[in-house]
Amino acid sequence: MNARPEATTFADACRACRGHCCRNGGNDAYLDENAIALAWARHPRLSARGLMRLYLAAIPDKAFADSCLFHAKDGCSLPRSLRAPVSEAYLCGPLERLMQG
Repeated sequence: MNARPEATTFADACRACRGHCCRNGGNDAYLDENAIALAWARHPRLSARGLMRLYLAAIPDKAFADSCLFHAKDGCSLPRSLRAPVSEAYLCGPLERLMQG
């Protein structure tokens, strides 16, 4: 299946930016109790330990310094089902302009 052109454009834009908006993710990746509850709801058969293992397994071997823990060479190493809602909803200024133009 081919990606939608706008999805490719977004991926290219984020790749060119090199994750500037991810820098505030730090070691918590914007994950709070609400984000964890949402992830657990998406993976209801997992135990707490199982969910924790998914998060730990997503930590890349090499990540960007001074950025989100999951900020890897090719973007976010965290599967979408485990990301904090803000990670999916936030658009930086250039991406907002891309959406409008």
